[in-house]
Amino acid sequence: MGIFVEDTEAKAREFLRDHPVSFPYGADWQLTLARPLGFRGMPYTVVMSPQGDVARRFFGPVEEADLVAAIQELLAAPK
Repeated sequence: MGIFVEDTEAKAREFLRDHPVSFPYGADWQLTLARPLGFRGMPYTVVMSPQGDVARRFFGPVEEADLVAAIQELLAAPK
């Protein structure tokens, strides 16, 4: 899921027009969700566990391999 922060709705729509995405997205203009998740600036990526806990945070650009590794670690964890 993508969440637009620190932007305007017009800029978010322009971004989506220029960069179509295949995942759900929303907006958090007041950082109501982002602040409790440790947001400090863009780009910021949070990997959530199946239980809804923060499993991993990436501050700054993130490589696909790092995301894959974080997700594989979650999938391999005992349930």
